[in-house]
Amino acid sequence: MADKILEISNVYKRFGDNNVLNGVNISVEKGEVIVILGPSGSGKTTMLRTINFLDPADAGEISIDGMTVKCQEKNKKKVRALRQKTAMVFQQYNLFRNRTAIENVMEGLTVVKKVPKAEAKKIAEAALAQVGLSDKAALYPAQLSGGQQQRVSIARALVMKPEVILFDEPTSALDPELVGEVLKCIRDVAKTGITMIIVTHEIAFAKEAATRVIFMDGGVVVENGTPDEVINHPKTERAQVFLERINHPQAV
Repeated sequence: MADKILEISNVYKRFGDNNVLNGVNISVEKGEVIVILGPSGSGKTTMLRTINFLDPADAGEISIDGMTVKCQEKNKKKVRALRQKTAMVFQQYNLFRNRTAIENVMEGLTVVKKVPKAEAKKIAEAALAQVGLSDKAALYPAQLSGGQQQRVSIARALVMKPEVILFDEPTSALDPELVGEVLKCIRDVAKTGITMIIVTHEIAFAKEAATRVIFMDGGVVVENGTPDEVINHPKTERAQVFLERINHPQAV
């Protein structure tokens, strides 16, 4: 039986009068690639950000690799320890503009993990090679395409050796011709066996790379199954309508 690496239990989150998450329960096994689908406002990104306490939930529990923290937890040390079991790849890359690609990748190693600079540089060089950017190590973000910047951010996540990498719509800010290179990079990283949770609208990618697809709507998990079950044979009307719009926009 596979090892459970992440458990999201009965998570609730509201912003003002808006209930964004209404009791989310998700269990993830080690090595799974989970793709989260759903319409805008369904709670996908908020759910992702509650996992690493970027947006702490109002109620519920998050467990990663055997460590459980209540979402209302005020213990900063425990929250920090849980957060270090994850790494996040953002829509907008979130790179330091005044640092080169390799310096961006090294940052977490030297600042958070206190890895000596020479060792951190070797680890960062290997990660940039893994995402196909060895020749871009000395360039600044402004000298890189959007796709290259996103691949740097993936390398930055990899060097931290997290239990889970969280991807928040990693291709949504990219020009269409750059999407493929980032999705290929994510697919290649997935083959290494690292656990991933990916919020995306890339249905073809979900079909090919996901071990499981979760469809969210109204702040809850509506469908949860294999890519074939959820994408090709959705059980709920809400998922059927959403997927029809994405798969056949001209027919709607």
